[in-house]
This record gives sequence, structure tokens and C-alpha cells, in this order.
Amino acid sequence: MRPSGRHHGVGGPDVMATQPSVPAGPDVPDVPVVPVVPVVPVEGTAGHTGGVHEERRRWLEAERRSMVAEERRPDVLLGTVGALVTTIPLIVGVTSGNRSVGLFCALGGMNVALAIPSGTRVTRRRWGTVALLGSGSGVALATAVSPSVWLTVVATLVWVSLWCLVRGMGVPAVGVGFVTCAVFIIVTGQPAHLGTLVPRTAAYLIGGAVSLALCVAVVPPTPGATTPDRLMEPGALRRLATTRAPVRAYAVRAGVMVAAATLVERLLHVPDGAWIPLAVVAVLQPDAATGRTRALQRAMGTGAGVVLAAALITTVRSDAVLLVCILVTSAGLFALKSRNYFWMVTLLTPLVLLMLTVVDGHGLRMVGYRVVDTLAGTALAVAALEICDQREATGTDAGDPPS
Repeated sequence: MRPSGRHHGVGGPDVMATQPSVPAGPDVPDVPVVPVVPVVPVEGTAGHTGGVHEERRRWLEAERRSMVAEERRPDVLLGTVGALVTTIPLIVGVTSGNRSVGLFCALGGMNVALAIPSGTRVTRRRWGTVALLGSGSGVALATAVSPSVWLTVVATLVWVSLWCLVRGMGVPAVGVGFVTCAVFIIVTGQPAHLGTLVPRTAAYLIGGAVSLALCVAVVPPTPGATTPDRLMEPGALRRLATTRAPVRAYAVRAGVMVAAATLVERLLHVPDGAWIPLAVVAVLQPDAATGRTRALQRAMGTGAGVVLAAALITTVRSDAVLLVCILVTSAGLFALKSRNYFWMVTLLTPLVLLMLTVVDGHGLRMVGYRVVDTLAGTALAVAALEICDQREATGTDAGDPPS
């Protein structure tokens, strides 16, 4: 699908996939996998400056850990698994005449594999299951509301806010939260009616379930990783949602910005406009420095990926050759997934455009829209980041305690 985020993935660090791939500094050492420690307010401290700032520090550290690029060799095994779960459903869809079903099955395989974090097999199975059920539910909800502009906007506000709040649950949750948001946004941009809800959702869940099983069984666990006693502490998500936690301010901000971008692109009838809110949720990070880096990498990666996609789409006319190109591109995407976000976007952009070309032959038409819409969404997110950065500098951010 079109997720664009990067995260510590199976056998690697994250897009999501995702996943994200922004280094924390110029020379960032490998960051070991750490147990999931939910970032929740300490009772009795939420109203004090020290407690709020300490909570914010812990949360931002978890976000940055999820984005660290690991300088390691390409993961050939993960690349092979990722290529198979992405390409085989498309091959079956093309040969059977059910191209749309094949596409959603491939999207399920690709996005679940991107969302699975590194760690032990138990950790990957737990968070992979959350990613599968969360993004699968997103496909169903997005398909149901997409015919209505206002239902789509309201659902986007709630869905994105919820899953951005989940990102506060620790390092593995960052990638899962991003992928689930991205899948929902992309599906709202696809033509749909209620009759497509069941086949789309079923195909996505089947592809995702196969991907989850293969990633957990085949890809080796991270050396030295440990398994937390539980996925999350009881009531942790509720406490994040009902206190003045910094993560709550970020979740609300992300939900409002993405919903606003969705409303604008719907009212203006922007062609393939879902790329705009997708860029917003990808670039709008908890802190401005990371967001600026992400914006630059997204713009550069999209440009490079579009050039590659346009070259392939204009020269290749055979479905068989396009499927081979998809196989190779997806293998590269997963093999390099532990690198930085630039490589993620550079390979994910042509992969998605090639997949859409195989399904409906309109990939070349989308090339220009992808560039313009991505730049527009990136600009909106950067503007929001700068405003929030200024608010934090003056002590008026929603995450700060009242004076």
C-alpha cells in the first residue's frame, strides 16, 4: 500500500514499516531492542512541571528509538519474505481476473510485514497481531465511510487520534500506529461502496495473516532481545487519553491536521488527494527537529521514487514484466527497511505506483499527482510543526501544565 513511514521492522529496527527511519543524529549507534515500557503518567505528578517534562522526555526517547537507522547489511531473508507476500497475491489476482482483490491481499501482506517490530518472536507476534487487526479494521471502516465526505472526516479525526495515542505505548507501538493510520487514509481515497467492504477486508486480512505467520516463523529473532510480561499495562491507554500527557496533545494535533487535510482535498476534488493527508501523518512527528528531517527525506525520496516509477511504467507494457519489477522493488524495500526513511520512501513510491498500474493501468497518471500532493501535505505538516515548536518555546503547548 502507500504507507510511508518507517519503523523498526522484523529482523530490523521500525512504516512502518513502519516503522520510521529518521536517525537521531549524524552518527547514531545501533540501539538495542528494549522491553515495551508504556509511557503513562505517574500518579500525582501530571500536574507538576517536573513530572510532565520527564514523561515527555521518556516518550520522545521511545519515538526516536523507533526511528534509528541501523547500519547493517541488507536483510536478504526479510527481503525475500516481503517480496513474496507482496507479489504472489498480485500474481494470483492478475491470472484469476480478480485484480482488486489481489491488490488488497498484497497490501495486507506488505503493510503487516512493515509494521512488525524487531524483538523476540513473542513480541513480534503480539504487535504483528495488533497491526493486522488494527489495519484490517481500518480497511473496513474506511470502505464504509469513504462515500460520505463528512463521515470520512469525522472517522479520520477519531481513527488517527486513537492510533497516534497508541504510539505512546512504547517503541514497537510507533510503527504499528503509523501503519494503521496510513492504511486507513489510503483506503478512504479509493472508490468504494458497501458491496466492496467484505471482499476488501477479507483479502487484506488473509494477506496480512500469511505475512504475520511467515515473518514470525522464518525471520530470526533479534539477538539479545527480551520479552515483556505483557503487551501493555492495564488501563495505560485510558490514562494517556484522560490526562494532560504530552502524547495526548500530539494525538489530538495529528488527528485534527489529518482530518483537515482530508476535508480540503475532498472539497476541492483533488485527484488522488489521499496522498495529502498521508504526507501530513508521515511528517507530523512529536518534535519539530524529527519532523523537519522527515519532511526533507520524504520530499527527496518521493522525487527519486517517482522518476524510477515513471521510467518503468512508460517502457514496460507487459503485466509479467511489471510483476517482476514489483518483486525486485519489494525485495529491496524490505531488505533495506532497517536503513533510513529516505530509502523507505524511495522504494515504496515506485512499488505502490507499479502495483496500481498492474491493477488498473493508471499508474502513470498518478505520478504527477503523487509529487504535487506529497509536497502539499508535507508543507502543511511542516507549518504545523513550526507553530507547535513556537508554542513549546513560549511554554504554551497543550502538553505543558497550566501556570
